[in-house]
Amino acid sequence: MSEIRAVPIEMPEEGDVVELPETVGRVDSWHDYRGAASGTRFEMTVVGSGELAEYVLLSTSIGASEIEDGAQVLAADVEHAAVWYAVPRSAYGGN
Repeated sequence: MSEIRAVPIEMPEEGDVVELPETVGRVDSWHDYRGAASGTRFEMTVVGSGELAEYVLLSTSIGASEIEDGAQVLAADVEHAAVWYAVPRSAYGGN
């Protein structure tokens, strides 16, 4: 048996390092409107199983793009026309 993990990611920024499960089963994403002063926040929760590993969050514009080998597509942020994906930190130049 393996443990199911849910990892919340709030207001992701390109280059953030996060721990994600090795097998991603589902990602839910949404915009949370916080009022006129705060605006909209983009959030996602990654659910999966297995050990946690470090990943680097990256984004690209919606449309045809190339992403790194081994990348895991996570979510589309339609408000900002971006697709969020994660690359293993080891493949991104991490330790």
